[in-house]
Amino acid sequence: MVVVSASMLGLAIGIATSTLVTAQFYLFLELPLVVGPPWTLTTIIISIAISTTFFAVWIPVREVNKQRIAVVLKSSQ
Repeated sequence: MVVVSASMLGLAIGIATSTLVTAQFYLFLELPLVVGPPWTLTTIIISIAISTTFFAVWIPVREVNKQRIAVVLKSSQ
């Protein structure tokens, strides 16, 4: 859930920032503003973020699940 909300917030901030920078650049060149977010790149970045988060959580949890409950509870104190 944290990764999804961070991705959504980052996407909104990134689109707003890139639109403002592009608008300033096109205003300087006196060209019409054309906004086209790179959806392919956005999809790849979000997919990588979700997959790395999954593996970052899955690997330690798998190791803890291999141990007995009493050993895990004793070592956490």
